[in-house]
Amino acid sequence: MFVHVKQEPDIMEGARYKFTSHNKERLIKILHIIFRSDSIPGRGSIVAEAECICEECSAGQHCPLGGRTLVIKLSFPRRGRVPENTLIDEARTYAILHDEQWALNHLPRVLESIIIPFPEESAQEQLRTRERTTEERVLRFTILERLEPLASLKKPEEFAQVFYDILQIHRWLYLKVGILHRDLSPANIMIRRIDGKVYGVLNDFDLSSRVDDLNKGVTSKSRTGTAPFMAIDLLREKWQLGHFYRHDVESLFYIILCIAGRYKLPGILASQREYSKWFRGNEDDVHDRKSSFLRKKADDIAVKPFFQGFKPWLVGIFRCFKSGYNARDAKDSPGQLDDFDEDTMDDHVTYEKIWEWMHSFEGKALETRWEEDRSEGIDS
Repeated sequence: MFVHVKQEPDIMEGARYKFTSHNKERLIKILHIIFRSDSIPGRGSIVAEAECICEECSAGQHCPLGGRTLVIKLSFPRRGRVPENTLIDEARTYAILHDEQWALNHLPRVLESIIIPFPEESAQEQLRTRERTTEERVLRFTILERLEPLASLKKPEEFAQVFYDILQIHRWLYLKVGILHRDLSPANIMIRRIDGKVYGVLNDFDLSSRVDDLNKGVTSKSRTGTAPFMAIDLLREKWQLGHFYRHDVESLFYIILCIAGRYKLPGILASQREYSKWFRGNEDDVHDRKSSFLRKKADDIAVKPFFQGFKPWLVGIFRCFKSGYNARDAKDSPGQLDDFDEDTMDDHVTYEKIWEWMHSFEGKALETRWEEDRSEGIDS
């Protein structure tokens, strides 16, 4: 059961939601909105801070949701998609069963998840065509542990450790658990602090897929991702070869690039910002602008003084992707492309090559959380 109890004039802040969890009635109050997607209304996520104000919390009794600030996410995923909480639970369970508890520090923690189908009489159901040509969606209400955003970091080396953490946990998920995230963006990289140390957390699995499902073509009809951070291939409407591991790595590159080139300090945009045109226009426009960017010289990459230490990373990774796209372009006939390895762009873009750039920062080794076993798993 899930009931919207009260709506304040400010639309969502102050709203209260009642639902049943573990045979107990809970009451959640929205404190303020953290993030609202720019997507079509009814498609993008809304994220808010909240607190539980159920009877047990009010009486000072134990409540699994009480005593802390919570994060509430309202999302509208495709009905047939594997729920976010299921994928996260699979990853956390794998980590525990295989004695890889390190991974738990880099995964979100779901406290409650409720999926609510739209009633037959709702506008969403009424607007669907009789032939059901549109993708059916549901409302998902997810309660998560509160984490910190990237902007909470203070030092360049903290950013470096977090980005390196994301490279590792993303690879581990793909290789060991068989999950590909498919939606890397700055908003989906969070921070967990433990004993004064920062840990990068890969957040928001709404668009993630099991690797086996990707191989079977079980994906949404929509292109997934946030345009400024999407791989060039995925920005092409005619792209038919699916979502590869390397596409997410390309997204991580654009995240680091845009933060280093657009922010003068953590969370503070510079007056002169690089790559601004990537944040305007449609996906085809962004595709053309990114393709033009990759035709430039690596040494021309501009970063702000605070993030100057990332220049070697960006130059090295830029060259990996530029070489990969150039290698594919050089095979200008269908017969030649049959021999091109899309997984790794003919070995130009691999985890090992990206790792070589990202495992240290300004001459100092970062903390490696996980050593990949080269003898097993998925190639790329």
